[in-house]
Amino acid sequence: MNEPFDPYEDKIISHTIGDGKTLKVGIISDSQIIPSDKKSDEWLKIFSHHLKNTLEILKKNKIQALIFAGDLTDSGTEYAYNEINEIINSVYKEEEKPIYNFIMGNHDYWLSYMENGKFSVKNGDKKEMQILFYNKLKEKPFSHKVINGYHFINWGSENGSMDDPNQNINWAETQIKLALEDSKTKPIIVTTHFSAENTVYGSQGYSAKTLRNLFNKYQNIIHFSGHSHYSLIDERSIWQNEFTSIQTQSISYIELEKGFKTGDIPRDEYGSMYIAAKNYMGLIMDLTDNCCQIQRISFEKGQLYGEPWIIDIPINKNNFRYTLEKRVKERNPPIFKFETVEDKKIVLEKDDKIKSGYALKFKAAYHENFVQKYKIVLKNIKNNEIREMVYPSYFYLMPEDRKKIMRFNFDKSELSEGEYEIRIYAIESFGKESENYLEGKLTI
Repeated sequence: MNEPFDPYEDKIISHTIGDGKTLKVGIISDSQIIPSDKKSDEWLKIFSHHLKNTLEILKKNKIQALIFAGDLTDSGTEYAYNEINEIINSVYKEEEKPIYNFIMGNHDYWLSYMENGKFSVKNGDKKEMQILFYNKLKEKPFSHKVINGYHFINWGSENGSMDDPNQNINWAETQIKLALEDSKTKPIIVTTHFSAENTVYGSQGYSAKTLRNLFNKYQNIIHFSGHSHYSLIDERSIWQNEFTSIQTQSISYIELEKGFKTGDIPRDEYGSMYIAAKNYMGLIMDLTDNCCQIQRISFEKGQLYGEPWIIDIPINKNNFRYTLEKRVKERNPPIFKFETVEDKKIVLEKDDKIKSGYALKFKAAYHENFVQKYKIVLKNIKNNEIREMVYPSYFYLMPEDRKKIMRFNFDKSELSEGEYEIRIYAIESFGKESENYLEGKLTI
């Protein structure tokens, strides 16, 4: 009689690679690979290209290990895993492959099915989905590896739930303590699919409540998570307090926080969400005896972005560089630069290609990092009613692709007829609002 499948690797697996001391690690998440060749969704088909290009760039950067923080599939079908393996094998020969640290996300527990001619998803059988993951990728959903002396605790989601999928706290804490027994000075790399609540960018709405209390006990933890799809361009993607937390974005498409007029998935002025599939990003981490350096990389462009994040080793939380308090203090608000009369203009222009028929147009504000969003305040002159709208900038694109003239889909039908005073404020990612603003009048 066969033994029942145990999704937890029962031993710590050790690897030595390269010089045995330093280590270069690629970190990605959420490839959302298409579940079936019968699914004609062009949106999902893009993501196979993204994965292949991502792996090719990581190979050029000579990574030795690869963290994949879940949601490898859009739903966990055999077809999707076969597609992933085919892509990996097209990039790497067997002897070239990096050491895997793969975990399951919520999508990897889902199955797609047809209902009334449309694809829908449901939770698959938990054990069957874990077995399929293992059979296809040769990785258990929960594992502990030591690579060149660095501990990697791979703590996958335990089900397809969107609510606290990391329930086996005892297993995780045992692994953390084993890592500390081995070395009290080196970082402990813990990967989950969901982020710890109220840490990194994206963890306010997409997070696991069980993680923060556990991780708070261990300053050595460097925690990587996926799931939110939030842009790595945003400096809030790294968080430090009691431990270090870093979100990985997604190599499929970008999402945004709630409250934007254009919705949670970025759309261009014409309503196309394909802009959300641009600038898919991940991380490259270099580990040495005295430093952990983490660099953001755009796989679309094949180039690094921003200054590297530095975590000193041995890790001491008193030396953390990326606490919220420090960064808020260092940042300036955006500013509108008025060098010509044209710089002050707000224009409502007709455009039949736009769904509403109108675009609101103005010159972008300046910030040394980036303007994350614009708050547009409309005041009805007749009755003093005030309406606020918030639009995202194109901050999630690489700097050379961001627009110097903002142009947003503006739906006049949402406002009553009359004269309006309009003011536009620029806001950076930590919430600092421009002290000056654009102003004008609109007739609706």
